[in-house]
Amino acid sequence: MDDYVPYPSRIVVDANTIVSATLSDGVVRELLLVTEDDCYAPTFLREEIEKHEPMLRERSGLSEDEIDALLGRLFRRITFLSAERTVRHHEEAEREMGAIDPKDALYVAAALELDAAVWSMDDGLGEQSAVPCLTNSAMVARVRGG
Repeated sequence: MDDYVPYPSRIVVDANTIVSATLSDGVVRELLLVTEDDCYAPTFLREEIEKHEPMLRERSGLSEDEIDALLGRLFRRITFLSAERTVRHHEEAEREMGAIDPKDALYVAAALELDAAVWSMDDGLGEQSAVPCLTNSAMVARVRGG
């Protein structure tokens, strides 16, 4: 599959990307906040991140208020998609991700629904061939025009 994705475009963001943006005030956070891409994620991502807020607070050194404010900023950049919105792609996504990492099938289903790429640091998502998968390096090149 040709992984060229025009800029700006639609991008499905995975949990690893949000965790990275939360733990470090670095390039991933900057990219997520400044990209002109339209960012999406399955609804479960929000629930998963909120479930791990205590760990994020501890590892980031941020207070509860600071984590809440940061996650609010990050989540405002993302349109969350219900499983119902992507259900017609679940079977294909599960087939594609079944042997790799079945938990990531919802990201692929969302990308299929939106004709989007997935932004992930997860090697498993990079192994599938149903949708393009963008690494942090690819996102830097897209956003910074290089």
